[in-house]
Amino acid sequence: FRVNICKRLLSRGYYITLHGVLLIIGIIRSVYLFYDAYNVNRSFPEPISHLLLNIVLPLLTSAFIVLFMFLLYASKVHIFSLGLQRPSLAGVFIILHILLCITMDLSTGIDESMTYLPLICQSIFIILCISLGFAYLYAYKHLSKSAAVRKQDNIFGSGFTNITRPTLAVAV
Repeated sequence: FRVNICKRLLSRGYYITLHGVLLIIGIIRSVYLFYDAYNVNRSFPEPISHLLLNIVLPLLTSAFIVLFMFLLYASKVHIFSLGLQRPSLAGVFIILHILLCITMDLSTGIDESMTYLPLICQSIFIILCISLGFAYLYAYKHLSKSAAVRKQDNIFGSGFTNITRPTLAVAV
């Protein structure tokens, strides 16, 4: 399996989680659109139709959260305290967000007078996307600074002070 060979790729847990979420998004959206696009023929019950239409947004944000968490982990950049920047906490947040959206979509499909509930879920999605975007820009600033420092260390030769594995090229 190629993931075990390449060390620069995502770790196995992040890789499987990210691709699993993207696969679920693809399956849900294709079943919904190929079977009965936007429930025109009423082949799905209303609650299921609302759920299949709106579940993609929380799944997309969870895929971005997983990718962003791996970026922070691989680059060793800390934009939050270490207690908040844990994969387990992100997983709990993702599950709660998806469950909240599922219950709101199902309750909207059952009772038509609750049309404001999907707006709450979409508002959470917008706030989450904006905050993730700003966090990504903040992390990018730190990543570009650390890359510039590493490049400068390599140019001026201060990279030889931290020798982890001495070789003949380093000795010469």
